[in-house]
Amino acid sequence: MQVVLSQMWNHAALKLNEKPLQRQSVVAEFDDRGHRLDHRPRLENTYRLGPDPEETFKPHLVKPIMENILQDHLKGQVYNQPACRKLCKKVAGKIKLAMKAYEGISKRYKFVSQVSIGENRKQGVQVASRCLWNAATDNFASAAFTSDELFAVAVLYAVYMD
Repeated sequence: MQVVLSQMWNHAALKLNEKPLQRQSVVAEFDDRGHRLDHRPRLENTYRLGPDPEETFKPHLVKPIMENILQDHLKGQVYNQPACRKLCKKVAGKIKLAMKAYEGISKRYKFVSQVSIGENRKQGVQVASRCLWNAATDNFASAAFTSDELFAVAVLYAVYMD
């Protein structure tokens, strides 16, 4: 069956004037006792169901960091829809990277960063979200930025993975 599929793939590739596909197989290595040799580091089970109290996500400590990132990237910007779309992704990524590097939070937290940017026409805007999570360990932080040209709202969700 493998030979037939391989020939069909190569035939389809030649039909499209492309190089034939090179197939690679993944071979697992085993030791004498039949245990798989895996080169990834193995982490031992901790049997913890929550973070230590000093490693929990604290929104009041994270909010100034988020505000600084928004200020650095959005100060002096003019609203332009295509540019702001890219800027949303860039700022959300910067916030997420800053939180991963932050020392006071457990490494078991997974972060979701959402940034919304809009044109400031002196309108009222409300940003809302709903989440299903563990209220004892999971949390969120939000920050806002406003200028004469645009507004931005950043929300960072921190979900503890046990």
